[in-house]
Amino acid sequence: MKFLLGIALFFSIASSANAESTEKCELKVGWMERPSYQYKKRSGQPTGFDIEYVKLIGKELGCEVNFRYIPWMRQIKELADGKLDLLLGTVPSGADLGVYVLTDVYRKDPMGFYRLKSNPSVGELKSLTEVVRAGFRFGFNFHDIRTPEMEKLRVSPGADGKVMTQKNAKGLLRNLNQKHIDGVILHSAEVDYLKSINDPLVKDIVLVPHLSFHKSVAMVSATTADRGLEIVNKVNSAIKVLKENGSQEKLVKKFAPSHALIK
Repeated sequence: MKFLLGIALFFSIASSANAESTEKCELKVGWMERPSYQYKKRSGQPTGFDIEYVKLIGKELGCEVNFRYIPWMRQIKELADGKLDLLLGTVPSGADLGVYVLTDVYRKDPMGFYRLKSNPSVGELKSLTEVVRAGFRFGFNFHDIRTPEMEKLRVSPGADGKVMTQKNAKGLLRNLNQKHIDGVILHSAEVDYLKSINDPLVKDIVLVPHLSFHKSVAMVSATTADRGLEIVNKVNSAIKVLKENGSQEKLVKKFAPSHALIK
């Protein structure tokens, strides 16, 4: 009888251990259109640097990655509600940041200064402050207004009437091509994407590296998400591996080649 109970106990423990080892690992990840970091292929499937990077993280951790296409503000809410595990590429603003947990930095987000090929003089100045002082006009996306560089420019002497903000890159590029402004500050990855699809708005523009800058970018989880802190620790270990084995650099060259030009 004891022998039979022992066998039953053995199989019970073995079954429990097997269930734990085969427990499904899943990462629920929010995304939105942010070429060339996140965008839809013709098939409707997501791709871009962030998307392919997270796929590699899932592979490294042995986790299935489920992407959900959701507007940004809803992503923030669903992360706080525990319905998403990760947000990509930025830090929530205007919310209780104590709820959120950042991974290690996994990429830079270069902000490139672009001018027309026919207007080299604006690119000869040494700083954005000098651009404003010299009377040149330029524009940037109003979503980027919180960067230290933009805040400094907005309050700098002579900035009134010289700095334009718009909601999207194409609006700024139209104003640049029509010579209403002399330069634009845009996410270089978005410009890389527009060049890859031969968009005429970027045909005659040139990057000015020394007037450009970059932000460091992390992924975001939440203490309210299921296993939020655990997820961040695991993702950090995968980020380290992808940096060391060259996978990150390969994705940069594929999706955002101008990264290498902006220090």
